[in-house]
Amino acid sequence: MERVAPLPIAHLAVPQSLAAADDLLVGRREDLRHRLDLSARFVTPGADTRVQLEDISTSGACIRLKQARPLEDGRLCWLNFAVFARVVWKGDIRCGLRFEEPLSAECLAQTIEFGELMTGDGGDKFLRLATAWTHGPGDW
Repeated sequence: MERVAPLPIAHLAVPQSLAAADDLLVGRREDLRHRLDLSARFVTPGADTRVQLEDISTSGACIRLKQARPLEDGRLCWLNFAVFARVVWKGDIRCGLRFEEPLSAECLAQTIEFGELMTGDGGDKFLRLATAWTHGPGDW
């Protein structure tokens, strides 16, 4: 039986620094995500699109479109908030966004609270309010 020598450690795919490790996680949020199902708009120079805000953190969000379409960087608008966001990944109808500036604690708290109100007693009223806000030009 022939013995096989182990591979030297240099052959393993280990990042050489934390910066290299960060490169492996492009588009991944480090902040706690809060699940939502909230109507929103994504506004770009060429379109004003109705979307569903699936989750949010201080640094980014995941949105869902009604149908697949190209999406470029733009402004995510929900409730009385608007932030500039870069598209960091795209699926068929879902996109990951990274906010240019982190959300304030107040903005995040109000968004989460509204999301919880939508799922609690009387949530139908809040769902209608959020959905009515997004009506107008768009594709939803």
